Amino acid sequence: MLDDAGCERIVCLDHIIGDGHRLFDYVQAVGAEGIVSKRLGRSYRHGDWLKTKCHRSGRFIITGFQELGEGRLEALHVVEEIDGRLVPAGQVRFGFAGRGLWYVLDQLRSGEPSNGVVPIHPALIAEIRFYGRYKDGAIRDGVLLDLIAKPSSGANAGESRRPL
Repeated sequence: MLDDAGCERIVCLDHIIGDGHRLFDYVQAVGAEGIVSKRLGRSYRHGDWLKTKCHRSGRFIITGFQELGEGRLEALHVVEEIDGRLVPAGQVRFGFAGRGLWYVLDQLRSGEPSNGVVPIHPALIAEIRFYGRYKDGAIRDGVLLDLIAKPSSGANAGESRRPL
């Protein structure tokens, strides 16, 4: 059935018995999303399966945000530096969270909103955990872990963490 679907994102194996940690390391190294597995001898019914997702983390510069109003964030827009260039890396969505962070970002506004995105001075670095990338390179399912003040160019430049 999966062969007929033509989906390259799903690989179905009969079974592998043995070193699950080594298999997971391989799955992560090739950039796959994760593994769905069950214990040997368990049934094939709902509840006996375990989904183990691969994740990565990285540091991205925050360049803008979308707001829901009333001091609530919908998403952060981030870029990453690749070969000396800043390249869009997607967004990190919040929904109803992010109220405290909105006040920090609001102080960094650098212009009028465009297409719903409020531009900010690139003064913050976000440490983000994400679960792979889309074909265009944007991060998928990003989760904000930490905020770091971007170092200024000076003799005493360094990173300082901001509480979330």
